[in-house]
Amino acid sequence: MEITINEAEIKEGCKAYVASQGINLEGQSVEIKLTAGRGVNGFSAAVVIGVDGTKKAVKNTKNDIADELKEEEEEENTINQDDGDDADRLFGD
Repeated sequence: MEITINEAEIKEGCKAYVASQGINLEGQSVEIKLTAGRGVNGFSAAVVIGVDGTKKAVKNTKNDIADELKEEEEEENTINQDDGDDADRLFGD
């Protein structure tokens, strides 16, 4: 048996999957971008959920999540770097 589903059905399946993960899509715009990768990367879908013009991307690949975590860690390291001068000025020393 072979079942072929079209792009619209794939996108509806992606929406259903995101909703099953506990993300409320009711009243929100949902954009799904399908990408065909090469080799072991296969296919992927980026789901963009928007509320009142704002958008939040739901990452679904290991590489996207790893890259995002690395960026957040780098930002935290940059913010946490302190030469000590600010602390002295805060306490009047």
